[in-house]
Amino acid sequence: NPDTDGDGLADGKEDANRNGWVDGDGASIQPTWEPWLERQWPNDVIDAGETWTETSPTKADSDGDGLQDGNGEDKNFNGVIDGDTNTNRVYNAGEQWSETDPLKADTDGDGLPDGWETQYNLDPLDNGTDSYRTAAPNDAAKIDSKETLPSYGAAGDPDGDGFTNAQELLAGTHPNQKTVVGGGQGEGSITIGTFTEWRPQDLLVLDEYNEGNSNGGADVYRSFNDTDNSRDIVAFSFRDGGDLPNGDGRVYFRIDFLDLADKAWEGEVDAYIVIDTGNPGAGERSLPNEVDIATDMRWETVVAVYGQNFGNIFVDQNLSLNTTTQTQNPVTEGGVESRNFGGRNEAAWSSVYDALEIGIERKHLKDAGWLGDPNTLNFQVFTTKPNTQNAGLLPAGSGDIKGRNDIRDTIYDDWLASDWWRDADNISLNGKLAGYFGRGSSNDRNKSAKVMLLAHANQAIQPASVMQGLVYAGSGTNA
Repeated sequence: NPDTDGDGLADGKEDANRNGWVDGDGASIQPTWEPWLERQWPNDVIDAGETWTETSPTKADSDGDGLQDGNGEDKNFNGVIDGDTNTNRVYNAGEQWSETDPLKADTDGDGLPDGWETQYNLDPLDNGTDSYRTAAPNDAAKIDSKETLPSYGAAGDPDGDGFTNAQELLAGTHPNQKTVVGGGQGEGSITIGTFTEWRPQDLLVLDEYNEGNSNGGADVYRSFNDTDNSRDIVAFSFRDGGDLPNGDGRVYFRIDFLDLADKAWEGEVDAYIVIDTGNPGAGERSLPNEVDIATDMRWETVVAVYGQNFGNIFVDQNLSLNTTTQTQNPVTEGGVESRNFGGRNEAAWSSVYDALEIGIERKHLKDAGWLGDPNTLNFQVFTTKPNTQNAGLLPAGSGDIKGRNDIRDTIYDDWLASDWWRDADNISLNGKLAGYFGRGSSNDRNKSAKVMLLAHANQAIQPASVMQGLVYAGSGTNA
C-alpha cells in the first residue's frame, strides 16, 4: 500500500529521506547510545519539545488538528507548504501561503485549531491581525464597515452574537451561527457545610465502591490502612446557582465517599474535579500538582480541595498556550492561573455524611470561557493522597506513586487506579483519563440507587436494615 494511512500523501513523500523513521519523533539515537539506557521512544505523537520535520506515514493527521495531512492540508500532495518560499515552515514577510502546515495544529497561531476553523468556515491562515494568504502585513479580514473588527482569529465574532471565536471554541458552539445561552436563572442555593440541601435531581453520576482485592478486582489503589474507604468515591452531584442578579453567582459540587474517616481530609485524601466548559477537544491536557496523568477531555478549570475551605481553583487563561503531555505544569507551561479558596469559594468535609461539599463562584468558569449553560459542562472526578509532588530537589511527596499516576480512585476509567502488579506497566505506558460525564453527556441522573443510598434525608450509607426503615414507612406507603 503506497499510502498506509490513507491521507492522500504517499508514504515515500512523507518519509522523504527513506530512513523508516519520522524525523523528530522521540529522542535521536546517537552513535554512542547504550541500548539498555532509558530514552524517549517514538510514539507517533508530536510531544512537547519535539520538532518534527516530516509527517507520519502511519498517522493520517500528524498534528492532531482534525485535518488529514494530505487531503486536508497539503492538498496538492507535494510535501511542502505552498507559498512557504524558504520551506522553513514559518510565515515570513512577503510570503503568500495557500496551505496550512500539517505539522502545526494551529498554523496561524491564533489559538484556534486548523481543523475547527475549516469546519466552521473560518480562515486557518488569518489570525485576526494578519492574513498569511497575502504578502502585505496586518491585513486580516474585517467584518464591519469601518474595518476595525476582525472576522477571524481568537477575538473575531463573525456571527455578531457577542461571543468571540475563542469562546465559541471552548463552549462547543458554532462561530457562524448566533449562540443563545441557556441557564443563568439558577437552581437554588446551597449552604456549604449543612449537607442536607441537595435534591435527587442534583445527582450526576454514580461510582461503584471497592469490594475486590488484587488480581485486577480493586476499585481503588489501596494503602492497606483504615483510610482507603475515605478515597473511594461513590457519587458526584452538581447544581448551578445561576448568574447574578437572578441567581446567587455560584456553582455547587458534592462528592460522596464510601466511608470518609474523621479528619481524613487532614492527611489522607485530596479531591479533584476536572471541568470542560463545552468542547472536550480544546483546552489543557496535563493536570496540576504533578498527578502525572493527562486527560483526553481537555479542560478549562480544575477544582482541587485539600482540606476544610482549603484548595485551589485552576483557571485556563490562555487559549493559545495549552499543555499536551502529562509531565507539563499547566500553571507555568499552559497559561493556567491558580486561585485560592476563600470568600464565596468554600469547601466542607463531613465524616457524618461521608461527603465533601464545594461552592465556587461562577466567574471562575466564565473566566475560562464558559458561556453559562450548565448543560454544556463535562466533568472528571478523582481522589489522591495529599502531596503528590515527584522526587526532585526535594523527596517525593507521601501521595506520589512512583512510576505511574497518583490517582487512588476515579469515576470511570477505573483501571487507572488498579494496584495489581500485572496492570502496572500498561498504566505507566498508556494511562490517561478518557471517560467524562455531564448533563449533556454520559450520566446516571434519576437512577434509584442514589435516592435510596444517599438522597433520602441525606443519610450516609447505612446497612440495608437501616435503609429499609428510611425508604419504607409502613404498609402501603413508600417514602
